[in-house]
Amino acid sequence: MRQGLQTFEPAGQAGRPVAPLRQKDPRAAACALRGVDRLRLDAAARLFGDVARAVRRSRGGPTRLLDLDCGFGFVSALIRWPLRAEQLLDRYRALAAAALGVEDLALLDQHFFRAWPRPDIAVVGLDASASALRYARRVGVLDATICADLETAAPKPDDARKLAGVDLVIAAGLVGEQSLSRLFAACPERKPWFVCLAPRSGEGRILADLCAAHGFVVEDLAIAPAPFADAVAMPGVAPVTGGLLARSAAEAQEPVARLIESTGPEPPRARRVRGRR
Repeated sequence: MRQGLQTFEPAGQAGRPVAPLRQKDPRAAACALRGVDRLRLDAAARLFGDVARAVRRSRGGPTRLLDLDCGFGFVSALIRWPLRAEQLLDRYRALAAAALGVEDLALLDQHFFRAWPRPDIAVVGLDASASALRYARRVGVLDATICADLETAAPKPDDARKLAGVDLVIAAGLVGEQSLSRLFAACPERKPWFVCLAPRSGEGRILADLCAAHGFVVEDLAIAPAPFADAVAMPGVAPVTGGLLARSAAEAQEPVARLIESTGPEPPRARRVRGRR
């Protein structure tokens, strides 16, 4: 399973391609993301941030979030701090041209993220790239990490204990059936909410059926329009306008829109479309 936002492979030593997520810092990954990816990142951050606030109001106390296939944690950073994808990624693009080693860049990132008020969401990052997780944890974007590919194996006992306390699972890229099933199985007492950007129709049906089989109610969410004047539709590119939310039948009694703290005139609008009660 691999996050759908990061696909570019720059040239490495001796001309061999090196995938951005296998490198030791996020500069190559940031340079690989184009305009449509930035719009998708911002849409994901708006949707996931709103749902995280709904979870906090529903369950009370701090929210523990799992970023599935998180890479260097770009989406988590946009949720935790008042940043836009353009600001975050252009910063790394500028630093890519500077003669900075990984140690110097990590020090800059530590100061950058720590300068913001402490976020009220704890984030666990799950990814198959140990180097991406190590960097994101070091600079403070992630609070804990799980290096695993749940499509190929169930989580190890230590990782399963980290998953057991998760309130919300977010996915900005593709989601595998095995990964989702193993995530739900690792949370036997209190199932987390699950939210992802709107998948393709066939994938959406598969995910909805899988969530329903685990006793979840599945809802479609509409993403509020971007509040930025320059976040316009790109020619030939369909904007990301919705997502899929799954939560337990008991928690689904309360409409999502009522749970979201007042952050603007257009909170996500939910309509129950599938699920077992």
